[in-house]
Amino acid sequence: MARPRLLKTQSGWRQLAAFFDERKDGIRWKKYKDLPYNWQLPPEKTGVYWIRVKDREFVRANGQVDTQAILYIGSSVNLRQRIHQFWTGYHIAGWTYFDPRFGFEKKFPRNKLLVKWHVGNKHQSSRNRELQELLWYLKDFQDKPPLNFQIKRD
Repeated sequence: MARPRLLKTQSGWRQLAAFFDERKDGIRWKKYKDLPYNWQLPPEKTGVYWIRVKDREFVRANGQVDTQAILYIGSSVNLRQRIHQFWTGYHIAGWTYFDPRFGFEKKFPRNKLLVKWHVGNKHQSSRNRELQELLWYLKDFQDKPPLNFQIKRD
């Protein structure tokens, strides 16, 4: 399915969010707090994943509002393992989220986190999709999601 073109406004990100929510390929937000009881949900395959905060909005650097409250966009060769690593703090984004010096867990409790993933066919295509997602986010908000420290250039 072709990716919708994003606008340079907040509505562009909303269009993107609506696109993902309406897809019929199984990309749906899952409650992060439910995953420890259901770790077989994320597949042991390569792909891209997103972590967001439910019922929250972020004002970004350019004054636009991220109505999806995306905390992190990432890719992995093993989605199940990487999403678990975030949960346990063995991933840099998860470590940052749980570190009390930064206050992410206090401000955005685990029971408000949502996660979704898209399975790719090769790791390089998943890394490319991650980069594309981050570039679209950056284009809309002139900012990165809070737990993404860098945007890798391939």
